Formats: sequence, structure tokens, C-alpha cells
Amino acid sequence: MEELSQKKKIQIIRLYFSGQSFEKIAVKTGTAKGSVSNVVAELKGGLFPETADLTEQLEGLRELSVLLNKLKKTPAESLVGLAVLSRIF
Repeated sequence: MEELSQKKKIQIIRLYFSGQSFEKIAVKTGTAKGSVSNVVAELKGGLFPETADLTEQLEGLRELSVLLNKLKKTPAESLVGLAVLSRIF
């Protein structure tokens, strides 16, 4: 089995954070579902230096990303809303 490139792994992670299922990610990236599962497990296991400090928050971040996509809001729009709320409360 061939090792996935870093570029392919990043693509899988982006799709994972957008809320895609493992099956859809596999189809979109042209990889096996097991490979997608392995990349997500590496992500959750802290094996990506960029996210190693966030392993406990990864599921919450994914849920937030999915919610933002459903609401058709960008992270920047959300930050503005949070800033306004913090001034009110």
C-alpha cells in the first residue's frame, strides 16, 4: 500500500472538518475509506504537529465547522458576532 502524500492528508482533514462522511471523503480524494479513517486517527492522536496541541478540542472544532457550514457563515462572521456578544454580556 502506497503512503499518502501530505497534500492528500491535508485534503482529507479539510473535508473531515467540513463535516463530510468518511465515504464521501474517500470518493472525493480517490482514497480508500480505511485510509481516510487512518488519517483522522492520526489527527486525533496528535501526529500532525500543527494540531498536536488541539487533540482534545478536535471534535468540538469539527462540530463548530459543520454548524458554520449549515448556517452559511464564515469564521470571520462568527468572530464579529462573538465580539458583539461579549460586549453585551
